[in-house]
Amino acid sequence: MTPPHPTPTHLDPNPAPDDVNAVTYADASPNIIISGSDDTLIKVWDRRTMPAPQPEASSSGGAGGTSPRKPRPVGVLVGHTEGLTHLHSRGDGRYVLSNAKDQTAKLWDIRMTLAGGSLRDASSAARLPTQHIPQFNWDYRWQEYPAAHRIVRHPHDSSVQTYRGHSVQHTLIRAYFSPAHTTGQRFIYTGSVEGGVHVYDVVTGLEVEGSPLRLHRKLVRDVSWHPFEPVMATVSWDGTVARWDAVPPPAGSGLPEVPAAGKCGSEGHVRTPTTRALPSRVARVD
Repeated sequence: MTPPHPTPTHLDPNPAPDDVNAVTYADASPNIIISGSDDTLIKVWDRRTMPAPQPEASSSGGAGGTSPRKPRPVGVLVGHTEGLTHLHSRGDGRYVLSNAKDQTAKLWDIRMTLAGGSLRDASSAARLPTQHIPQFNWDYRWQEYPAAHRIVRHPHDSSVQTYRGHSVQHTLIRAYFSPAHTTGQRFIYTGSVEGGVHVYDVVTGLEVEGSPLRLHRKLVRDVSWHPFEPVMATVSWDGTVARWDAVPPPAGSGLPEVPAAGKCGSEGHVRTPTTRALPSRVARVD
């Protein structure tokens, strides 16, 4: 198979000198793109609204190259108070998950941007009154979060749900929806600076029983939940990669069962993989 030839569409997700740290497609189509950066904003782009390149006159008076007009996002989502580290789409063109340096993950409904329920451009976001948001002069790469024991909320937060409990420092820690096949994407999971794996109920925003999962001695940057099997892999700054196997909840424990997607009845249920899990393989990679 021949690799696709790049035909770049020049987005300008962040004209300020802040890093753009995350990007994802909203669904299986190539049209809706979502980006997140250190300016704290999530921007939604629609390739179908991008202006076509315009002819640019050359110095000799003839037609020269092309100079595309600056594209604009179709919407901007506001709610984080520090820069974004990761974005993960649910794949349905509706919901996207973000992780950020304000020590939160957030769930967003991007339909709010298309329905006018959020901001249409970054300049409008910049004009929002933010005098009630503490401004911290800190570097997440080596400093502790200044408000580690405080809840800092954006007064114009348009997110659907907020998840607190993990810590995002030192690197771009990622957060994900749990697999659709085995959990119906019922959970949010992420690594954390203290070495734990935190798992949240997507609806309530609370950590599930048994979370965080603990094994690693240092920061867990990334976690992968197998799409079809009740196993999980983690990678840590302690130089190890670990595989976690689900442990069925004991009888009478009251721990929930999760319906498998597209099935019903007793054969269509699987035990919640993350409420009880034990590491079965640990490999050193340093």
